[in-house]
Amino acid sequence: MGRFPASLVMNQHFLWVILVITHLAAALFSRGYYHFDEHFQVLEFLQWKLGRTPTEAMPWELTEAMRPWTHPLLFYPLEWASHHFLSLSPFTKTALHRLVPALLALLAIHRLQRDKSSGLLFLYTILFFLPFLDARISSEII
Repeated sequence: MGRFPASLVMNQHFLWVILVITHLAAALFSRGYYHFDEHFQVLEFLQWKLGRTPTEAMPWELTEAMRPWTHPLLFYPLEWASHHFLSLSPFTKTALHRLVPALLALLAIHRLQRDKSSGLLFLYTILFFLPFLDARISSEII
């Protein structure tokens, strides 16, 4: 069996292409949720903020003010636009919601990789689970 040449594997452009593809695939093709609180920490809170969910239907964390507003704020513009003038399906919104942290993760990887070594990129590329985690919306992942 042929092996990838070391120069190709350690080529930063090649690794970035793989990294972007895996993040996009994780954001677009993930099903369900990884942590059961992904929906309740972000999406349910946003629906309440937009007036679509009554306060009585919200979990006890709301009245105790346990959840900060900063994390759901990342996803608020899409929910607001969808509520007011876009008619996106829940599946499309979910894919777009996953794209936000995936793109932020790519930005963070780019910033962490300042020394221009390909070790971090190579490690991140071969472990698909990491891009999968980057495409989650729960606060534990962020």
